[in-house]
Amino acid sequence: MENKDGLPEQPNPAREEILKRLKEEDARHFIYAVCPIEGELLRIARTDDLGMPNLFRCPKCGKETTEPLRRQFNPMPYSYESCCNQDTGKFEPQRCANDIKANYLFKTDRESGILYRYNVERGKWSKDGEAYLKELLADILKNDNRLAHFNNVLHCLTSVTMENVEFSNLIACENGLLDVERGILSNFTPNAMPFHSIPVKFDSEAKCPNLEEFLKQVLAPEDIPTLQEWSGFLLLPDYRKHKLMWLHGEGFNGKGVWTRTMEGILGLENCSGVGLEEFDGTHRFALYQLWGSLFNTCSEPSTNKILQTPLLKKVTGQDTIDAERKGKQKRLKFRNVAKMTVIGNKFPKVADNTLAFQDRMMFIKFPGAFLGKEQIDDLERVWLEDPQEKSGILNWMLQGLHRLLSQGEFTQSKNQQKTMLEFQRVSDSIGAFLQEQSMFGPNLMTPRNEAFEAYKDYCDFIGAPPETDKAFTQRMKNTPRIKDSSTRIDGKKTRVWIGFSVKPLNEETGTDGTLGTSVLPQGNVRNQKYRGVENSVPTVPSVPNSEQRTCGQCDLWHKGGCCFPGDPSCVAPSNPYAQDCRSFTVNGEKRP
Repeated sequence: MENKDGLPEQPNPAREEILKRLKEEDARHFIYAVCPIEGELLRIARTDDLGMPNLFRCPKCGKETTEPLRRQFNPMPYSYESCCNQDTGKFEPQRCANDIKANYLFKTDRESGILYRYNVERGKWSKDGEAYLKELLADILKNDNRLAHFNNVLHCLTSVTMENVEFSNLIACENGLLDVERGILSNFTPNAMPFHSIPVKFDSEAKCPNLEEFLKQVLAPEDIPTLQEWSGFLLLPDYRKHKLMWLHGEGFNGKGVWTRTMEGILGLENCSGVGLEEFDGTHRFALYQLWGSLFNTCSEPSTNKILQTPLLKKVTGQDTIDAERKGKQKRLKFRNVAKMTVIGNKFPKVADNTLAFQDRMMFIKFPGAFLGKEQIDDLERVWLEDPQEKSGILNWMLQGLHRLLSQGEFTQSKNQQKTMLEFQRVSDSIGAFLQEQSMFGPNLMTPRNEAFEAYKDYCDFIGAPPETDKAFTQRMKNTPRIKDSSTRIDGKKTRVWIGFSVKPLNEETGTDGTLGTSVLPQGNVRNQKYRGVENSVPTVPSVPNSEQRTCGQCDLWHKGGCCFPGDPSCVAPSNPYAQDCRSFTVNGEKRP
C-alpha cells in the first residue's frame, strides 16, 4: 500500500490494533433469527446447497418458518441497581435472570441440566455457562457480588432457558461453520448449535506436503488410505461406523506423531484419554470423560489382565450410555462419538470371541523404528505451527472422510489382515488355532488329547502361552460343528472331537494372514482315518489325494448330488465349492 507521495506506507501498529478491535466489536453485533410468535432463538431445520439456512424451527412452539424475525446481538450494560426492586431496593434474582436472558444467549438442556452459553469469540455454544455466569455477575454486581446471589440467579436462569437441546452436525472452525460431510463452510450463527470447535481455518485449496511425506516414511503405502479415512472419521460428530482402531508397533515409529497431530487439529478439548482397562465397569467416572470428545486415545493397554469388552462394544456401537458425574446426583445420558483409538506395542488378552467384537477391530501397523540421529523431537511442530499446513491437514482428513462415506467401508489391506492375525494369536490363541490349524467337516475326527497337544505345539511355535486343558476343552465344546464324543481306537475307548481335524502337513501358512497351512512338526497331527474305529462314525470317502474334492472355503466334501448354482458338474475336481458350504448363499454370492 502506498501513501499520497507514492512511497510504501510504513506499518502502523496502533492503527492496526484499532482496526482489529473494531472488527472484533463488529463481529459481536451479529444478527440472529428468533421466532415471530414466542421471541425464542430459532433452530436451523434445513439448509440449501450452499449451506445457507432456509427453514427454521422454534424449540418452544415447535412451528417452522421461512421468514423469521431478525435480532441484533448487542448486550446492554446494566448494574446492580437495575437488578433491584425500585421500591424496596432489594436484589431480585428473577429480574436479573430475565435481563441476562434478554441480552445474552443461554440454553439449559432439560435432560442433563447443563447450562450452555454462546461463545461469541469462537462462534460456538460452550458448556461453560455456569463459569461464564459467575464472571458476568461479578462484573454486574461488583462489591455486592455474593454466592447466594449467584445460586439464586443460576436457578432462575436455568428455569427460563430450559429446552430440549439439539446439536447440529456442523463443526466450528476459525472462519465459520463447517459441514464436514459436504465440505461446505457457512457463517457463524447462534441458530446452529455445533458442539465442537477446532482451532483450524478451513481453506479448500490448502495442502499438507510435510505430513504426507512423513506418512510415506512410516507406513506401508496400502495402509495410508485407511489411516486417512480414520483421521477423517474423527471429524464426524457421530459413531456410525462401529469400529475400534489399533495402531500397533514398537516404539519410536510415528504413532505418537500422528496422535499429537490429530490432537493439534481437533483441539485438546475435543480429545480424551480413557484407557482400555478403565472400561472394566469398576471406574465410576470414566465414561463421563468421553462426553464432548471426538478422539479417545488408549495408550499402552495393560497385558496383565483379560480385556473386558461389554462397555467397549457399547461406546463403539452408538448405544445410550449412563455416565456418572462427580458431585452430581443425576447421571448423564449420551451416545459416545469419541473414536476409540488404541496405541500400543503389545496386544492384551481378550476372552471375547464373538463376531460383534471381532468385526469392530481394525489394525494399522507402524513397522519402522527411528532411533538415535534418525529420531526428531516434536516433529509434528513442523506442520502444526504452520497455519496453512494445518488447513491442508484438515483437507486431507476431509478427503479420507469423503472416500469412506462414498465406498461405505474402510479400505482394507493384506497388512491389516496379517496384523489382525497377530492380535488373535496373542489375545485368543485357541481362536487363532481353530482359524489357522483346523479343518471342519462331518467326516473328520481327532482324539481330544492329541488335539490339545497340537494346540500346545502351535502356541510354542507362535510364542504365546497356551491356555489350560480345561479352557481348551470348553472352547471346543462351544465351537459350532464340533461334537464331543467317544469311540474305540486300537481297542481302547477314546474321547474324540467329531467334525474336527488339524490341517494337513503339506500346506504352508498363507502370506495374506489366512492359514492354509500347518506350522506344526509332522508327528503331532492326525488328519487321516483312524484304524480300529469300532462305532458308526462315518469315514472319509476313499479318494486319491490328487482328486480329493473338498470345498476351498469350508473343507466340506463334494457329494454326488451336489449342484452348485451355475455349475452342474459340481463333483468335478476343478470346482472349489461344496453343496452346503456355509460361506456362500443360495445365489452363489459370497456372504459379507
